[in-house]
Amino acid sequence: MRRVLVGLDRSEISQGLVEALPALRSWGVEELILACVAPVSPVPLIHRRDGTQGVGEMLVRAHSRLAPPFRIVLAMGSGNIAEFLCAESRARGADAIVMGSSRRNRLLEAVSGSVVAEVLRLARIPILLFPHEAILNQRRRGPLDPISTRILAPTDFSPVANRALARGAELAREEGLPLTLLHVMEGEGQGNEDEVRGHLESMAADLRSEGLAEVSVLVGKGEPWEEIVRLAHSRYDTLVVMGTQGRGWIPEIILGNQSREVVRHIELPVLLVPDGGAGHADSDGHG
Repeated sequence: MRRVLVGLDRSEISQGLVEALPALRSWGVEELILACVAPVSPVPLIHRRDGTQGVGEMLVRAHSRLAPPFRIVLAMGSGNIAEFLCAESRARGADAIVMGSSRRNRLLEAVSGSVVAEVLRLARIPILLFPHEAILNQRRRGPLDPISTRILAPTDFSPVANRALARGAELAREEGLPLTLLHVMEGEGQGNEDEVRGHLESMAADLRSEGLAEVSVLVGKGEPWEEIVRLAHSRYDTLVVMGTQGRGWIPEIILGNQSREVVRHIELPVLLVPDGGAGHADSDGHG
């Protein structure tokens, strides 16, 4: 990733997100497109407050905090937030979209009204999501520390998961980061553990042959999202890379049940990789 678009507003979460963004330099990010959108009120005659008030000052402060080391581009607009962010990301050739989220509106808690959910539906590039807890944790640990970051890539061996793994492997290869492949066996009748581990080891061998310096495998048992979150939280310098599926209108179709629960409960950054519109609702690449 060399150029990323960052969705900002005047919230506390966005202020914390700005403080976390320097960690992206360790991934080779060179340019940040700082984008802020003033939503249009559905009842403009009643809500006359100027939504752009204070936005310029906020972007200027972010610019002064982040440049250098990054090249900074400022983008302001009004209207539908998700549509603006996705349109700007396409027009400016962004490699990913970066956003923050909180438990109050944690990704896809409601069927509609989530900006992040709408971005997921529209975007064709990965979305790097910083939960509020990850932003708070950065004051103690620093998210995505350049020395110790590892990538956790859950997989259920589906095309959705394979697409996410390819992106995670690309990041690991470019930045010399260790990558862990994880498959969670859910209940009985989900296959032989030795066979699953053998499949993971074969995938790991392929990744090593492609230039990854350090690849490990894990086989978990239980509820997939719980095991993913537990293993991710065992080390707070983890980046979880997961796939999203399809282009559905409701949370379960966009993410799948397991991926949705991971995003709801995790306190670490998550890179959500869209499947290019080819996915289906029977698999969410959860692991």
